[in-house]
Amino acid sequence: MMMNQQMTMFEIPELHGTKTVVNVSSVPQRSPFRYPGGKTWLIPTVRQWLKQNTKASILIEPFAGGGIVSLTAAFERLADPITMIEMDKEIAAVWEVILNDKNKWLADKIFSFDFTYELANVYTPTTK
Repeated sequence: MMMNQQMTMFEIPELHGTKTVVNVSSVPQRSPFRYPGGKTWLIPTVRQWLKQNTKASILIEPFAGGGIVSLTAAFERLADPITMIEMDKEIAAVWEVILNDKNKWLADKIFSFDFTYELANVYTPTTK
């Protein structure tokens, strides 16, 4: 399909008429985050949109958050290259560690963390 004939996400026939509810448990959970405002429900539409081209497309995911769109496209080879954009510096820092060969350091920190009942109570907010 040529670019000038490419359907936009809003022209996909299944989106018009009867609305289908997406069971998000049917979508592989590839993200380490469960992110408020997540896009997991959008994955079937994104898949269909990206599969309409025979060659992989460039994908830019703004407001990446949990990154489910980028991760799905990468795992299923639906796009290349893939760029995740996240303005939250803490979320962006986690993705930087995970995706740029610093993940062994993070995994070691997680596995060596000594989570005890006493430690859990230190971080529990108190209510008055």
